[in-house]
Order: sequence, then C-alpha cells, then structure tokens
Amino acid sequence: YIVGSDQVWNPTHIGGYNPAYYLEFAEASSKRISYAASLGTDYIAAKYRNEMEQALKAFTAISVRERSVQTGISELARKSVEVVLDPTLLLDRDDYDEIKVKSKYKGPYILLYSIEKNPELMDFANKISVALGMPILQRRPSNGLINQMEPFYTSDAGEFLGHIESASYVITNSFHGTVFSVLYGKPFVSMLHTDTGKRTEDLLKDLGLSSHILHDIKDFNNFDMFKLDNIEETKDNIMSLRERSMSFLKESLGI
Repeated sequence: YIVGSDQVWNPTHIGGYNPAYYLEFAEASSKRISYAASLGTDYIAAKYRNEMEQALKAFTAISVRERSVQTGISELARKSVEVVLDPTLLLDRDDYDEIKVKSKYKGPYILLYSIEKNPELMDFANKISVALGMPILQRRPSNGLINQMEPFYTSDAGEFLGHIESASYVITNSFHGTVFSVLYGKPFVSMLHTDTGKRTEDLLKDLGLSSHILHDIKDFNNFDMFKLDNIEETKDNIMSLRERSMSFLKESLGI
C-alpha cells in the first residue's frame, strides 16, 4: 500500500490524526510505503506525535516531499527518510499537453493564482499590471485588483494548464501554481503561502530557482526576478530529482 502526497499528513487538512492516511488498515505482512507525503508545514504537531510515531514505525519505506520535515519524521519512525519529488513533477510537459485545453483568454495577461487572501499579493499584482500595461486573470473577481479580466472560477485541470501556458507572467502563492509555471517555462514569481510556503521554498531551492521567491514586495526592483534564464539547467535538475524519486519507488516496491 502507498500513501501520498499533497498534505496527507497535515492534521489541519485531514481533521486531526487520520489512521487511513497512515495505512493502519493494511495487513501486518503488507508493505507500507509513503511517497512524497507532505505535512504542508515545517513542523510536526506535538498533539499527534505519539500516534504518528507508532504508525510510522510500521512503514516499510518512507519518503516525504519537504526537506524541512525529513529529520523530524526520521526521528519519529526511527528509520531513514528520503526526500522525493511531488508526483506532478514525475511527468513532463508533453504528458500534460495531452490533457491541456487552449485557454479561451486572449493575451497578453498576468495570471494571478492565489490560494489564500493576501493583500500584499494583490498589491504586487497591481504594481506589475500597471508597469506592463497588462490585465490580470484570476479565479474569482476581486475589488482589490485595478485591471482584471473575467475570472475563470472552476476551470478543470486541462483548462488551468492552458491558462498557465498562455500567460505572459505568473504571480502565485500556490505550490502547484509554482510547479506548472516551471514545467511550462513561464516567467513567474512566488510569494510564499503564510502557513504552507515551506514546501515551495524547498522545491525552488532544490531546482536552483530560489531567486523567484519574493518575501516582500519592497524587495522587487526589476523584472529579471521573473525570468527563467537557465531552462536547460532547470530541466536537468528536475530530471536528476525525478530519477532519484523513481529509484525510491522501485526499490521500495522491489521491482
């Protein structure tokens, strides 16, 4: 049995400690594997440490998505823990192109993809919109945006990919907004999510793209921050991490 990946061990998202996400239903003789399991944060909630410790000791192999929790999980489980890629990065852009739908929005535009209410993110998007003379596309209308397009609300996965591909620039505080900006080679800036930004920070560090993190809008001074200058180097970094991640899966499964 395999459990993974996006925030499956985040008690805020799964209603506390949920034994299903720790494979407690599995037979004692079966393999229990975690692939890129994520806590979403950079700490382990003290309230659930004892239950997690008992469950993790029964795992055959453990991997996590965030480097920031690798040591903590390893100490609880009393076994080595690998850091592997989020599953979305095990596929290439060509794979996603098979489901991608061409965006109905005509460019150029700035895609703002936010998963929390963040006035500073809005202010930054407005600043870039004015500087470039481009409108802003996002999921829902906002009184805080001065030049916004018709929102896309609940686009499916293929349509969402199309919006990213057609964007001239991407501004996001979403981990997966960052992932697909990288895969599609889009100029982007990530402002870290208040509670779960560590996962984005870890990923961009591993990919050599930490310069795309904007901690404070006062720190933005030129558009070079958006640029993906070394796309081939980024692809090489992804490939290296992908090979390591696949090796973990194969070794854990014995194939």
